[in-house]
Amino acid sequence: MLNWLMDTQRTAVTVGVFFIVFFGTIAAGRFLKRRAGVRLGLFYKLFCLALGFHAAAHVYGVQTTWRGHLGAAVVLLRTALTIALLDRYVWDYYYETRRQVVIPRLLREFTAAVVLLVMLLLVLSIGYHAETELKGILAGSGVIAIILGFGMQNLLKTLVAGASLQIGKPYRLGDWLRIGEHIGQVVEINWADTRLRTNDAVSIEIPNNKIVEDTIVDLSFPTTLHAMRLSVGADYNVPPNRVKDALRRAASNAEGIVLDPPPKVFLKEFADSAIVYEVKFWMNSHATYNDLCDAIHTNIWYESKGRESISLFRCAHSSWNAKRLLRLSRDIKKRREYCAPSRCSRVSMTSRPRRSCAIRRSISSAAVKLSSKKGPRVIRCSSCFVARRRSR
Repeated sequence: MLNWLMDTQRTAVTVGVFFIVFFGTIAAGRFLKRRAGVRLGLFYKLFCLALGFHAAAHVYGVQTTWRGHLGAAVVLLRTALTIALLDRYVWDYYYETRRQVVIPRLLREFTAAVVLLVMLLLVLSIGYHAETELKGILAGSGVIAIILGFGMQNLLKTLVAGASLQIGKPYRLGDWLRIGEHIGQVVEINWADTRLRTNDAVSIEIPNNKIVEDTIVDLSFPTTLHAMRLSVGADYNVPPNRVKDALRRAASNAEGIVLDPPPKVFLKEFADSAIVYEVKFWMNSHATYNDLCDAIHTNIWYESKGRESISLFRCAHSSWNAKRLLRLSRDIKKRREYCAPSRCSRVSMTSRPRRSCAIRRSISSAAVKLSSKKGPRVIRCSSCFVARRRSR
């Protein structure tokens, strides 16, 4: 009779411990969900159930092999609570609320998988003493990981670069960036690439790994006020101070230019055919860059024509004369082939002898005309031109 009462009492205590532990953990989960916003799902309920059974088995004194399996299940299911707390207080509260960084779902799921894998390895190593088997598995998985790493190298590099840009936030939506040869406004940032929109309303998608490797110039940070430069070539015969004054007036009178700080003009270099000057001007938004350049260049033209009717500015290409000479030589060669004496003969009404085309006699002196300000003058044979038009 006494043994029966003791067994009944132990059973009642075991059942009581089960319900207390089960409903206690359920109540704690609901509190975390309502007050702290922790998202707990089905795995947390399974954890509560497994924890209740494990506590009841410990109180009842069951010494069987399934008790160890139940403890391993409790440890693995407890990972769901760890992942939920990590998701709420690290990703949501710290990054999204305090640092205003949106963490994508891919990073959250990858972190949860890593935490679950670590807990599984600990359970197999400590609970089941499977160190020998785990070494073989880890060795094989290491080889597979190396193969996958080489195959997915670009993808992993892009994801890591996207993570660093999302967390570090070197730029934000709406900023104007200069990345390599591209200048545009940031319209989208994701894990794979960053999308820019240029002044011509053209979208450019740049991979994040390329952005991390290149230099990022943010034209909107710390303020939207920034300076840009444009180059202008002027004649060697014009004094530099005169050119600088004209360029300064042209930049200051352009509509939309920020006058504080004022525009500046620098003598940049001495090129082959002109002196190159650099105009530095300020703006509040890079969206108006094309309009400002157009206004400055227009004012420069009027300034050059308004100074005693002298053309102050000239194209500053070092290969200008060489290109003109090449074009002229090709043109002379073509006309020499076309205007041969046999083809380019003009017979008058009195049957005078044939005479050569005038362009043949001017070939030797055509190259000398490169030094003239108006460029080489094309000499055309009127007889050949008329004959050619009639033959067509």
